[in-house]
Amino acid sequence: MDKNEILAKSRQENSNGDFDEKEKLVRINGQSIGFLVVAAMLILYVAFIDRTQYEAVSAILWSGIAAANIYEAIKVRKPFYIFAAIALTFVAIGHIVLFFKYR
Repeated sequence: MDKNEILAKSRQENSNGDFDEKEKLVRINGQSIGFLVVAAMLILYVAFIDRTQYEAVSAILWSGIAAANIYEAIKVRKPFYIFAAIALTFVAIGHIVLFFKYR
Protein backbone atom coordinates (compact mmCIF):
# COMPACT_ATOMS: atom_id res chain seq x y z
CA MET A 1 0.00 0.00 0.00
CA ASP A 2 1.22 3.43 -0.78
CA LYS A 3 0.63 6.60 1.17
CA ASN A 4 -2.44 7.69 -0.80
CA GLU A 5 -4.20 4.34 -0.29
CA ILE A 6 -3.57 4.50 3.45
CA LEU A 7 -4.89 8.07 3.63
CA ALA A 8 -7.97 7.16 1.58
CA LYS A 9 -8.71 4.21 3.84
CA SER A 10 -8.28 6.38 6.95
CA ARG A 11 -10.63 9.04 5.54
CA GLN A 12 -13.20 6.38 4.72
CA GLU A 13 -13.04 4.94 8.26
CA ASN A 14 -13.42 8.38 9.82
CA SER A 15 -16.09 9.67 7.44
CA ASN A 16 -18.97 8.36 9.57
CA GLY A 17 -18.36 10.94 12.31
CA ASP A 18 -15.87 9.00 14.40
CA PHE A 19 -13.20 10.96 16.17
CA ASP A 20 -9.50 10.31 16.11
CA GLU A 21 -7.80 8.72 19.11
CA LYS A 22 -6.76 12.03 20.68
CA GLU A 23 -10.31 13.37 20.54
CA LYS A 24 -11.63 10.14 22.07
CA LEU A 25 -9.15 10.39 24.94
CA VAL A 26 -9.97 14.05 25.49
CA ARG A 27 -13.69 13.24 25.57
CA ILE A 28 -13.18 10.39 28.04
CA ASN A 29 -10.96 12.52 30.28
CA GLY A 30 -13.47 15.34 30.12
CA GLN A 31 -16.27 13.02 31.18
CA SER A 32 -14.14 11.72 34.03
CA ILE A 33 -13.40 15.24 35.24
CA GLY A 34 -17.08 16.10 34.95
CA PHE A 35 -18.04 13.07 37.00
CA LEU A 36 -15.53 14.03 39.70
CA VAL A 37 -16.89 17.58 39.82
CA VAL A 38 -20.45 16.26 40.18
CA ALA A 39 -19.29 13.93 42.95
CA ALA A 40 -17.51 16.77 44.77
CA MET A 41 -20.54 19.05 44.50
CA LEU A 42 -22.85 16.35 45.85
CA ILE A 43 -20.51 15.71 48.75
CA LEU A 44 -20.37 19.43 49.54
CA TYR A 45 -24.16 19.62 49.31
CA VAL A 46 -24.55 16.79 51.77
CA ALA A 47 -21.83 18.05 54.10
CA PHE A 48 -22.96 21.65 54.35
CA ILE A 49 -26.60 21.92 53.28
CA ASP A 50 -28.66 18.80 53.81
CA ARG A 51 -27.13 16.04 55.92
CA THR A 52 -30.34 13.99 55.77
CA GLN A 53 -29.63 13.07 52.15
CA TYR A 54 -26.25 11.43 52.81
CA GLU A 55 -27.39 7.87 52.13
CA ALA A 56 -29.07 8.80 48.85
CA VAL A 57 -26.12 10.78 47.54
CA SER A 58 -23.56 8.18 48.58
CA ALA A 59 -25.60 5.39 46.95
CA ILE A 60 -25.73 7.37 43.70
CA LEU A 61 -22.01 8.21 43.73
CA TRP A 62 -20.79 4.71 44.57
CA SER A 63 -23.14 3.18 42.00
CA GLY A 64 -21.70 5.42 39.30
CA ILE A 65 -18.13 4.66 40.31
CA ALA A 66 -18.85 0.92 40.42
CA ALA A 67 -20.51 1.02 36.99
CA ALA A 68 -17.51 2.80 35.46
CA ASN A 69 -15.14 0.24 36.97
CA ILE A 70 -17.27 -2.70 35.84
CA TYR A 71 -17.11 -1.33 32.28
CA GLU A 72 -13.32 -0.96 32.50
CA ALA A 73 -12.95 -4.48 33.92
CA ILE A 74 -15.00 -5.94 31.06
CA LYS A 75 -12.97 -4.08 28.44
CA VAL A 76 -9.47 -4.47 29.92
CA ARG A 77 -9.77 -7.88 31.65
CA LYS A 78 -6.84 -7.35 33.98
CA PRO A 79 -6.93 -8.61 37.59
CA PHE A 80 -6.61 -5.16 39.16
CA TYR A 81 -9.62 -3.82 37.26
CA ILE A 82 -11.69 -6.90 38.03
CA PHE A 83 -10.82 -6.69 41.75
CA ALA A 84 -11.63 -2.96 41.82
CA ALA A 85 -14.96 -3.55 40.07
CA ILE A 86 -15.95 -6.29 42.52
CA ALA A 87 -14.91 -4.27 45.57
CA LEU A 88 -16.67 -1.11 44.41
CA THR A 89 -19.79 -3.07 43.55
CA PHE A 90 -19.94 -4.32 47.15
CA VAL A 91 -19.44 -0.77 48.42
CA ALA A 92 -22.27 0.47 46.17
CA ILE A 93 -24.59 -2.33 47.31
CA GLY A 94 -23.76 -1.49 50.92
CA HIS A 95 -24.68 2.16 50.43
CA ILE A 96 -27.89 1.22 48.63
CA VAL A 97 -28.83 -1.03 51.56
CA LEU A 98 -28.07 1.82 53.99
CA PHE A 99 -30.23 4.14 51.92
CA PHE A 100 -33.24 1.86 52.18
CA LYS A 101 -32.55 1.06 55.83
CA TYR A 102 -32.50 4.70 56.95
CA ARG A 103 -35.04 6.01 54.51
